[in-house]
Amino acid sequence: WLAAAALVLAGCGGGGSESTAPNTVTYGVSVSVTGSGSVATASGSINCGAVCSTDVPANTAVTLAATAADGFVLQSWGGACSGVSGNTCTVTVSQATSVTATFSATPVFYAVSVVVTGNGAVTAPTATIHCGSACSASVPANTTITLTATPAAGQTLASWGGACSAAT
Repeated sequence: WLAAAALVLAGCGGGGSESTAPNTVTYGVSVSVTGSGSVATASGSINCGAVCSTDVPANTAVTLAATAADGFVLQSWGGACSGVSGNTCTVTVSQATSVTATFSATPVFYAVSVVVTGNGAVTAPTATIHCGSACSASVPANTTITLTATPAAGQTLASWGGACSAAT
């Protein structure tokens, strides 16, 4: 008799007004953002700067779009979107779901150009510069590179020019 009473009480609606709609199963979707950017859905049900969450009906496909702030790029997705490349990720929510988006500063690169006059070569192994007469490489900002001049047999280094003009 107690089991039957419990079943009857469970269907009572908890003291509020009775609802004839079936209970919809929902799961939480939480999104966290690291760096400067945001993640949102087209519907706006999720729109995160740093952290947000919402409940979604079970078996719903949710498409998240990452938008980087100026000077930043989407570095990676994590959680349920781990391994996804590109700025959008679609997950079908069948359980509590966590997604992360990590944004990093856009790397700045500068061109380093080398011109060799005479017989010899200039190298900088860390910047992949190996020049016989002329070459260039793209080097990340704030990177120190060491250029090495190797004169051909019977030659000597006369001088450096450009950014290296003060070198000896």
